[in-house]
Amino acid sequence: MEQPVLETPPLSSSTSGMLAYVIRRVADGTAEPREVTTVLRRVCEESRQRPPEVLLLRIKELWTKAAGAPRPTRDDRDRRYFALIGEALLLYFGSSSNEFVARRPVMVHSAGCGDTGSELVSQ
Repeated sequence: MEQPVLETPPLSSSTSGMLAYVIRRVADGTAEPREVTTVLRRVCEESRQRPPEVLLLRIKELWTKAAGAPRPTRDDRDRRYFALIGEALLLYFGSSSNEFVARRPVMVHSAGCGDTGSELVSQ
């Protein structure tokens, strides 16, 4: 059985160029939060008629060209990638603050966060 093809217009060339530029700056750690949010808002406005997966695939494609594929080991570049994806999703679904979400990472497994493995919780 043939899969249906999604007929969605691509991003405009100017928006695509802006996205590629800002992704390179995010990957390098030189992007200003306001410029990232501005570009992502424009990208999301043009992407409203597409499933969010299309947006994520485009970001991943451009990121891979600019910085290489995200790796299993997390470094600052990987954290910036995931922050960019998070910001894009927040903007796409319309529930973002005015600031770029790439801030200092909070370690999930830091002392005082999550399960330490030594405590039992009784029900």
